[in-house]
Amino acid sequence: MHGMLKKITKNSRRFIKRLYIRRGHIFWRNIWLTLLLVISLAAWQADQINQGRKEQQAQLTPTQRQHQAFINRLAPVAKGTQRQYGVPASITLAQAILESDWGQSKLATDYNNFFGVKASSGMRKVTLPTKEVQDGQWVTVQAPFRWYTSWQESIWDHGKLLASGTQDNPRRYEAVIQAANYQAAARALVTGGYATDPDYANKLIRVIESYDLDRFDVR
Repeated sequence: MHGMLKKITKNSRRFIKRLYIRRGHIFWRNIWLTLLLVISLAAWQADQINQGRKEQQAQLTPTQRQHQAFINRLAPVAKGTQRQYGVPASITLAQAILESDWGQSKLATDYNNFFGVKASSGMRKVTLPTKEVQDGQWVTVQAPFRWYTSWQESIWDHGKLLASGTQDNPRRYEAVIQAANYQAAARALVTGGYATDPDYANKLIRVIESYDLDRFDVR
């Protein structure tokens, strides 16, 4: 086998030499033709990939296209906050999806709050009804929420919150930042008290896996 590979390599070198160099002269025309062939093949491959994406996109329902557009819109900012604060982009995206109902909740559309972040004293806020689990039962309560000037500000503030914690406990979400994977990060959010829903972590994980959101995580 080794001898065969050596022979093939030798013959390949001889072919290349004959193609581009003869009697000490470089055949630039052959070099340019090869470059054009390589460029054409690369362009054809890119065109095939784009065509495949278009065909895949055409098969989506209107709702699926809306969901994909929502993810694509938020993903670059989510990746930016991961680089800045260490919050996995998949977690940021999944929380935005759940908390804002794909950006359609009143809190998201009117007040740019995509994560149900509560407001502290002195912050611009709005009071709205929300559902919480108390003593094992779902109840509706009135709560003060942050009011942001843009959805981008909401994402950056979410990352800062998880990285810096709360006034009473700066290390509240430390385990989220240090988690080895999105599953552990999702569970750490519940342990830190981000949501009262006991199934919150499982919901996040299902969203991440359904939409392959971990592909946006910065490795």
